[in-house]
Amino acid sequence: MTKNNNFFFKTVSLFIIVCFFSIFILSLFKIVNFWSFSQAHVNYFSGYSRRGLFGTLMLLLETLFGLEPKKTFSIFFILLTLINIFLFLILIKKYSISKMLFFFIALNPTLILFSFNDLGGFQRFDSISIFIMLFHSMLAFNYNSKKINLNTYEKYLYYFIFPLILISLFIHEIQAWSIPLHFFISCNIKKNNYLKLFFNYLIFLIPIVFIFFSSVDPGDYEIMIKSLKNRDLWFDAIEFSALNTKNFSVIEYEIKTNLLNNYNLTINIFFIIMATIPFYIMLIFLNNKNFLINNNLNNNLFFFSIFPYLTLFAIGDTGRWINMMSFTALSYLAQFPIKDEIKYFIYKIKIKYIFKIFIIFIVLIYIFFIRLPHCCNLQQKGITIWGGFTDKSIILLKILQKDENIINKFNQRFK
Repeated sequence: MTKNNNFFFKTVSLFIIVCFFSIFILSLFKIVNFWSFSQAHVNYFSGYSRRGLFGTLMLLLETLFGLEPKKTFSIFFILLTLINIFLFLILIKKYSISKMLFFFIALNPTLILFSFNDLGGFQRFDSISIFIMLFHSMLAFNYNSKKINLNTYEKYLYYFIFPLILISLFIHEIQAWSIPLHFFISCNIKKNNYLKLFFNYLIFLIPIVFIFFSSVDPGDYEIMIKSLKNRDLWFDAIEFSALNTKNFSVIEYEIKTNLLNNYNLTINIFFIIMATIPFYIMLIFLNNKNFLINNNLNNNLFFFSIFPYLTLFAIGDTGRWINMMSFTALSYLAQFPIKDEIKYFIYKIKIKYIFKIFIIFIVLIYIFFIRLPHCCNLQQKGITIWGGFTDKSIILLKILQKDENIINKFNQRFK
């Protein structure tokens, strides 16, 4: 990397970190995502409840050490988000050979800045899935770069990634949708052991079946609710999180909202395309030009990794799922190192000045003026794709100017 590219990489990285530090500071004083915070209180103390592992540990820390759940919850997501930012930046650093490409990936509203642009996507347990995906991609990258051998890769896979997936399934079952990506990353490394890998990954089927189909005892659930009644929580969020039946009951509504509503469907399809197709084009281009350090690459595995997330139309919170889809696409692409020869290829490309200005303009609009909404009935709530960093800047400016209307809305929004 040249000094110029290195400076550019550090500048953009610093910009991302500064953006998130504003949310980190806010989260130390306010609960940014009260729905997620309420769900985080689901626990096992009265019996099994879906998504109960995190709440059990959080409340145990409160009992043993007097740590307030608000602090535990906020610090957990600050640390996890910071780790994800650094993993993300490490993975995409190789793309800084093209400033516009790096700019597009680093500030893409479907990737790391999703939870900054729409705070409804912050403090979600999706972050655990994103961490494991980015870590596995980086591990595969190091193997393909010959920085680690197969034995080291397998140790990390079976003694770190596998246990972490198993544990996180009991924090949030969303982890199940990322398992195909992990399987296909492993397939690209252990090309002659597909059957063995398949049976190794089959271990996740047992907890997945248990989590999705086991019933929660109504009496145990009521005891848990009574133990939490003195806390200022959203109990609708707890019921939705703990009980399987609550999730299945909303499938019809979500399909009507996300799939049969043209307004919502158009926005969802736009972001699905932006979350996947650019990375697939990059994969095809780099592979066809022989710029990737990998032999016999199967491009179709890219789409097989993403396919499970298409169930988002039945489950809801489409923005969060598209964010996961985008990280899946990036993680699949980023596992492959790029040959040094690509630098000379890029330097030789001649683009007409007017066309270059047009591309820059479109990219700047996309990364600074567009945001991926995290969920819900977009048409009913009048939510558009416009916003993102520009909106956050305007709101911050008005708060600094002590705009009472904005300050009142701010206090109502965060507890």
